[in-house]
Amino acid sequence: MTADGESHKVIDFFDIRYYANITVGSPLQEFRVQLCTASNEFWILSKECTKEHCDVDKRTGYEHHKYDADKSGTYEFDGRYYSVKYDGGMVAGHMAKDTVRLGHLIIKNQLFGSVDTLAGYLTSEDHDGIMGLGWPSLGKDIVPPLYSIKDILDEPLFTVWLARHDQLREGEPGGAITYGGTDKEHCDGNINYVKLENETDQWKLNVAEVKTKFKNSTAKVTKDTYYISNTASPFIDVPKSIFSAFISGIDVTISNGYYNVDCNVVNKLHSINFTINGVEYVVPPTELVLEMQKNPSKCVLAVTNSDANVLGEPFIRRYCHVYDYGNKRIGLAPSRSFSDKRFHRHAF
Repeated sequence: MTADGESHKVIDFFDIRYYANITVGSPLQEFRVQLCTASNEFWILSKECTKEHCDVDKRTGYEHHKYDADKSGTYEFDGRYYSVKYDGGMVAGHMAKDTVRLGHLIIKNQLFGSVDTLAGYLTSEDHDGIMGLGWPSLGKDIVPPLYSIKDILDEPLFTVWLARHDQLREGEPGGAITYGGTDKEHCDGNINYVKLENETDQWKLNVAEVKTKFKNSTAKVTKDTYYISNTASPFIDVPKSIFSAFISGIDVTISNGYYNVDCNVVNKLHSINFTINGVEYVVPPTELVLEMQKNPSKCVLAVTNSDANVLGEPFIRRYCHVYDYGNKRIGLAPSRSFSDKRFHRHAF
């Protein structure tokens, strides 16, 4: 690797999901995995999953790639039962070991879940698995791939830059994950590092204040709250008072758990600002309104008032994140590529 680390391209699926292509086994078997900094779980769909939804995602037409242990000369049998429950879905199968490649990085004897059962929303997803980028204490057995090799990286960290779909030209990557260094091409060099409260917990940021404008006033919540940094969530969670102020003066309907609005409300909304480690981070309305693919005149808010306390993709698109295992901290730096162009059509 170079001094700046190894850069791995990320695929942007309409700003609601970000994927990376990895390979497993020898000879190489390629898979598309969702990147998740809020988890350490690592699983891949296996050939043992024979249901129709394991072959093709009817919603998008994506043809799944399935892991075949019999075709890998580096596969090692483990056999322990594996399962993960998600909010609205689950996976199950057994554990396996094999060689995993992330770009040019090679991770031997990596433990992962070889999944033969999908349920809930996971039966309609256009990826082949999830690769957790969290801390090992979050799961029972599996050590996240990057954590397992942190000591051989140039630096024990990785940097995530996520692009905006409406800014991409054909063939351009939808972002990048840089292993072992910072992303100097896409991220500003002025990095605000925030120490983790508990490195064996999650990638959490202590947010001292959240605020937004409404009418001729400002709604503000000043209370230290830990927010999970999550590359797998298209949403930002805010306190109820902030959410109420944010949507005041616009019509909102709820359908299938989403807050639906007319797309022109983006011109009526205000930014939501987060104060972290003494620095104010502004997330503009253009990051907080997502168009619906099936009905481009309708949009979905990328803001919720749940108690999950998640800073998801809208925040990460605006600010590159440096996830530093070695110094137990997260660095935040403005993305060099953001703009306030009109949002693009999304896949809801």
